[in-house]
Amino acid sequence: MNNIYETQLIEAINNNEFKELYNSTILITGASGLIGRCIVDILMKVNETKSANVKVIASVRNLENAKNIFKEYISKGKLELIKHDIMEQLSVSMKVDYIIHAASNAHPMAFSTEPVNTLIGNVIGTKNLLEYGIKNNVKKLLYVSSGEIYGKDDGKIEAFTEEYRGYIDNLAFRSCYPIGKISSETMCACYSKQYSIETVIVRPCHIYGPTITDKDSRVMAQFIRNALNNEDIIMKSEGKQYRSYCYVVDCATGILTALAKGKNANAYNIANKDSNITIKLMAELIANSVGRKVILNIPSEIERQGYNVVEKSILDATKLEDLGWKPLYNMKKGIKSTIEILKTR
Repeated sequence: MNNIYETQLIEAINNNEFKELYNSTILITGASGLIGRCIVDILMKVNETKSANVKVIASVRNLENAKNIFKEYISKGKLELIKHDIMEQLSVSMKVDYIIHAASNAHPMAFSTEPVNTLIGNVIGTKNLLEYGIKNNVKKLLYVSSGEIYGKDDGKIEAFTEEYRGYIDNLAFRSCYPIGKISSETMCACYSKQYSIETVIVRPCHIYGPTITDKDSRVMAQFIRNALNNEDIIMKSEGKQYRSYCYVVDCATGILTALAKGKNANAYNIANKDSNITIKLMAELIANSVGRKVILNIPSEIERQGYNVVEKSILDATKLEDLGWKPLYNMKKGIKSTIEILKTR
């Protein structure tokens, strides 16, 4: 636990309340991923500093990797780790009050090489967890969707609110990701209607931070690895795409706020309005932080196939902020922290 990261966890907890989750058991799928890992860290710190008595069950596919990541929590008996593939039916020995479903292929290389698994994994995985929730009287299931569900805008709006619907090419295999997320969102709404299980959906923008995984092929993850290796940033486009970003600690508190206070069958955007930036400027921020430069290079065909074709993707997070969520780390602070923390790791 890096000192910078630990301080940020404490700051985030002190500025965001989710007391509704105290004295409960929360199952997190995809717990060793970028977002899931940070949620685990937040909840462990809530228990330590607030005596929240939140039991956490971390569901992962790679058990050995997760044992290494969470070894401190496991050794102290604070975390239960289970190996589970969301394509299979779930079985957990203890009573689960809440589910945070954060397991999904979420990086471009997977979209171009495993589009079927990406699509089916979202849909079947969500169905299996909803079925478990019904059978075991789970209070609420939170589904981690994506800002990609908005597709291309019509050029008439500044930012996507939760009601917006843009264009997505159904026949493009790259659409496996947003279409899978959309289908799973609809499934949550349908199960809420037909079976009275409470669900809530979050739509994160582009998330980054010190919990990035080695396999993450997203642009920002690649740039950060370049910086850590003291290399120039290799940018494989002109970088004109305009995106919303959010530091992972802020994203994690946003998810917990939505789980605690979000309305049934509602969706909530997660984005920091102080972190809207082009890919080019984001690359320059990362490069400048380590005294390197940005170099334009031609992408391979398989890399190009995984790219998000949407030029502008700005999310309006007012609805989540109205629940009391407060993001703390803008792009400059977030990038600086990410690199400093990963250098020590």
